[in-house]
Amino acid sequence: MKSDLPFSSLYSMAYMNRNVNKNCCFVFVHGFSESGVCWDDIINPIKDHANFVTYDCVGHGNNAHLWERVSFHTYVHQLGELVSYLKERECFCNIILVGHSQGAAIVSQYAINSAKNVDGLILISPFFYIGAPLKALWTNFLQLVEQGEIRRFWDVNSSLLLGPKSESWAQYREDSIQQRLNFFTKEQLTVLIKTLLSLQITGEISTFNHKPMYLIHGQYDLMFPNYYSKEIQKQVPVAKYIEVDGANHLLIECESEIRQVLLDVVNL
Repeated sequence: MKSDLPFSSLYSMAYMNRNVNKNCCFVFVHGFSESGVCWDDIINPIKDHANFVTYDCVGHGNNAHLWERVSFHTYVHQLGELVSYLKERECFCNIILVGHSQGAAIVSQYAINSAKNVDGLILISPFFYIGAPLKALWTNFLQLVEQGEIRRFWDVNSSLLLGPKSESWAQYREDSIQQRLNFFTKEQLTVLIKTLLSLQITGEISTFNHKPMYLIHGQYDLMFPNYYSKEIQKQVPVAKYIEVDGANHLLIECESEIRQVLLDVVNL
């Protein structure tokens, strides 16, 4: 049964698909310019196997009106409020965090800060910092937005997401661009991109050597290449690395692999 979770007086509510027979809860954190609904196609086929919680990050979705508050610290704080609510009010014993792209950085930073509250991590297309080539790319993106070339920004950005497995998404690409043009203002986008550009994980993820950790990355990811996952695995050798053949950065290209990992974690 899907229910609303009013976990904060500041942020909009989260949403839960609950199975009363399970004490494990997965919390999903989306990436840049997405919202919690991006997880629906992954969750719906397996919603009877565990509890799943989604929400919109600050500056996105139902929290778009809070865009002036956006910072990496605020992203992590928002997740912290939700996890505290789930443990204290919903009485979940085990919390597994799932993040895609920027969302993977958010869940990782929270897990480093509050390791005792996290029982596992599933990181999809993760990155912990913006390397020099990507910094140049996203700096150019920022300049396009600041110059008012917002459609061009979305067009170039979405072009980098096209890959061998993106045929099903390619036909919706123009709709995706138009939705974002209608939703995000120039001022909002400027803040969101600046926040991404300044992203830097602090602390040691190696503390997760004794907890389940999965790294899922597309073979041809151009947005945030899979060397990021391989770097993380060097810090956490027990982490299971899954490279998705033919996939780029799109969440839709990794859906079956993500669902299988979720089911594997439930059965541990």
